[in-house]
Amino acid sequence: NGWLVEIEAVRVRTEVSLSEVRKTAGEFNTGQLERAVNTPARNHLIVQKYIDHSSHKQAIVFCVDVQHCIDLCKAFTDRGIMAAFVVGDKKLCPDRQGIVKEYKAGRIDVLLTVMVLIKGFDHDMIETVIMARPTMSTVVYMQGIGRGTRPQRGVVDGLYSAQERIEAIQKSRKPKLLIIDIVDNTVKHSLVNTW
Repeated sequence: NGWLVEIEAVRVRTEVSLSEVRKTAGEFNTGQLERAVNTPARNHLIVQKYIDHSSHKQAIVFCVDVQHCIDLCKAFTDRGIMAAFVVGDKKLCPDRQGIVKEYKAGRIDVLLTVMVLIKGFDHDMIETVIMARPTMSTVVYMQGIGRGTRPQRGVVDGLYSAQERIEAIQKSRKPKLLIIDIVDNTVKHSLVNTW
């Protein structure tokens, strides 16, 4: 109805197998998952897919844990991409609000996080969501995607028909959201279908 942007998705398969990762309370065990997915090869693949599909657009990346967030952030900055991370540990991230402010001002292209910005975070210029954290939870997956579905601020204000809103979004600076979904052989269970 033109209240959210359209979603496109790119599924990226890796050679990482999650078959040995235990499930705890219906979700992957975080420690085992981090050891399985936080590899230089996988992190470089994620960065390359961002460059290939969404270079210079603002992205938010959902990671497994703090170490994954740090390592993946370094992989982005090593390629010359303005990236920063926001985590719950105040020693590692003493100025979360400052980092978020820089991101919203457009001075950071890629913001990486671990469960801190998964729900309720609002920034209308997120054009790419990178799901670098395999999850068995449809709710967690949808919450992550939801961070990027808002249209650019002011674009649909005052428009009463769905067609008007859809056309306005299509002509805006942010006509769609791109999901880069890192699947890690989780195709045996379907996360969410996207356009």
